[in-house]
Amino acid sequence: MESRCKQLAQILMSENLNLPGGNIKHGNTEMVVRAMGEFKEIDDIRNVPVNLLDGSIVRLGDMASVEKTKKEKKSASYLNANPAIGIMITKESDANTVQTSNSVKTD
Repeated sequence: MESRCKQLAQILMSENLNLPGGNIKHGNTEMVVRAMGEFKEIDDIRNVPVNLLDGSIVRLGDMASVEKTKKEKKSASYLNANPAIGIMITKESDANTVQTSNSVKTD
């Protein structure tokens, strides 16, 4: 079962790609080409073809439940009981701590 899950993960990664495809030059114009294969809709994921061990091909949605859900929140920051964004700033080892702190406060 674990190997089947890994195989499905690999299939989904290979189907959901946005890769550079090179450049096309035409006269004085140069265009950048990208291979756009990203999932846009949940049905794009449901329709991903999966090869079965017997050689047949089925769609992922025919063999699994494919649903759009919210990502589980792993951490949260709050300031005065309101949602906030936390930022961690570290100084370089040879930097002056006071100057670094003052620079962060002014920027």
